[in-house]
Amino acid sequence: MPEIENAPNNNSNNALFGKYELGKLLGCGAFAKVYHARNVSTGQSVAIKVINKKKIAGTSLMSNIKREISIMRNLNHPNIVKLYEVLASKTKIYFVLEFVKGGELFAKVAKGRFTEDLSRKYFQQLISAVGFCHSRGIFHRDLKPENLLLDESGNLKVSDFGLSAVKGQIRPDGLLHTLCGTPAYVAPEILTKRGYDGATIDVWSCGVILYVLNAGYLPFNDPNLMAMYKKIYKGEYRCPKWFSSDLKRFLSRLLDTNPEKRITIDEMMRDPWFKKGYKEVNFYDEEVKVEEFKVTELNAFDIISFSSGLNLSGLFDDSCNSSDSELQRFVSTESPEKIVEKIEDFAKVEKLKVKSKKDWGVELGGQSGNLVFGVDVYRLTEKLVVVEAKRRGGDTGCYKDMWKNKLGPQLNGLSLSMAMSPPPPPQPETSQIAGCMEFMYKKIYKGEYRCPKWFSSDLKRFLSRLLDTNPEKRITIDEMMRDPWFKKGYKEVNFYDEEVKVEEFKVTELNAFDIISFSSGLNLSGLFDDSCNSSDSELQRFVSTESPEKIVEKIEDFAKVEKLKVKSKKDWGVELGGQSGNLVFGVDVYRLTEKLVVVEAKRRGGDTGCYKDMWKNKLGPQLNGLSLSMAMSPPPPPQPETSQIAGC
Repeated sequence: MPEIENAPNNNSNNALFGKYELGKLLGCGAFAKVYHARNVSTGQSVAIKVINKKKIAGTSLMSNIKREISIMRNLNHPNIVKLYEVLASKTKIYFVLEFVKGGELFAKVAKGRFTEDLSRKYFQQLISAVGFCHSRGIFHRDLKPENLLLDESGNLKVSDFGLSAVKGQIRPDGLLHTLCGTPAYVAPEILTKRGYDGATIDVWSCGVILYVLNAGYLPFNDPNLMAMYKKIYKGEYRCPKWFSSDLKRFLSRLLDTNPEKRITIDEMMRDPWFKKGYKEVNFYDEEVKVEEFKVTELNAFDIISFSSGLNLSGLFDDSCNSSDSELQRFVSTESPEKIVEKIEDFAKVEKLKVKSKKDWGVELGGQSGNLVFGVDVYRLTEKLVVVEAKRRGGDTGCYKDMWKNKLGPQLNGLSLSMAMSPPPPPQPETSQIAGCMEFMYKKIYKGEYRCPKWFSSDLKRFLSRLLDTNPEKRITIDEMMRDPWFKKGYKEVNFYDEEVKVEEFKVTELNAFDIISFSSGLNLSGLFDDSCNSSDSELQRFVSTESPEKIVEKIEDFAKVEKLKVKSKKDWGVELGGQSGNLVFGVDVYRLTEKLVVVEAKRRGGDTGCYKDMWKNKLGPQLNGLSLSMAMSPPPPPQPETSQIAGC
């Protein structure tokens, strides 16, 4: 990418997040800019993609970014640009990427076509990367020379997974349906708008790229876009006279307009033209010792890729852990070493091959290649880790059976959600429930009810509007306010009146983006440990498994004893104030998951010393007793007698 301008000067004191000095602007688009940067601690060159949150707010691009993070953190291949980490501020998202010094392949081929041998070398590296992605259920969908970079050694690197898709996006018909890609590289089946296979459209784009590398121009090109699409749909192109017969034959397989007859990655690997000088790469044959296992540290943005609808419950409950799923995830208080040890023991019993990567976890593969799956371990806090198991290749049924009956029961025993879950209440017979529910639902659906004889005619009329089975005709709140039956004796209330009873207390639901504001350096440890809970601080925060009602009850009891005034707001929590006005502080409760809440206390006015003394000696000890971090902490070791210490 061309160097366009310099970024503002940075030094180690004002580097981005204290880690990266920004350098020259390498390129920019509608929503993002890419800078060259340097890691101040290691001196390593990186590329930082900066995305402006305001420009993507309210668009589908946020889901694309989440998907790109999820995909790129699982791709570790020599011909794919590495994603090192994701950082964020209130206004921007930062992708820290591998810096590829050689620039775009497009810039090289724009100067003139390549020789057939050089084209073959780049094409082999491209197919190695694309085949690696496909084996993990990932489809790029926007392959073109502009998204292919060259390092200083002349090796190709695939970049920009912003439009990529995963198997989870495939509809019941087995196809993808989102229209995307660059016009000149788009496959004919996308133009039909009837759905397409992600693997075959990537193969088509690779065919167009191979043609461009050898010819120096596009196979399907026309100033009129519709005329170009017509050529693509019919597969109308001509090969220059310098194309060899083997290359022409190979291209005809790549650019077959029938996706069912188009050459596959496996067939390419066996083709004589492709095989010339090719050193085969086994996508699963990267031997790394288990001792090199490294736990990845998570920050607030990493777990966006774990979150359903940006809700963090998926980390702490078993909603994604169905035996029919290809993804299982849970939080554990067990050490990473113990988890890896469990996996090793399982592999020995099942005669599986175990490999570990420094940056993602442990991968297991069957001897016959019929099954490949990974178990990833991520550091959430000092005391908690996230464990994620996912099929990466081979037979789906084999993986589901293995998880359900073998590895799953062993690892799920380490789950924090299972440790916190109470035993289920006794359930009535299924047949009884089904019978009662069906009878009741029929009545609800038909709106069958009877009013007692003492109901007035006005009440009956009003109820008929409330219980109208047609939601479009059902009475609205505004219409109720104007109804004669409702208005009788009604004194209108300002919904935003500050005086609200404690009984109306409402817990705010948190999502992945909300907790960025809680995170120190985007690390989530501040939620779970006592790092901000010094008695000298004006802010205290902890996570609790206690119910919000119990926490509010504790605050009420405290307020009565201390003769404080208690008020509750619908949207933020509980505020306490001294009768003389010398102290005002709030205790906020946020819903992190169904079983966990975040409790935050903060001085909002009055005397600082008075607040610190109150927290240290009065309210703090009462509320901290509900802290999850304290519940998980082991008891302190026994201390020797003072006389023993003095003697020593």
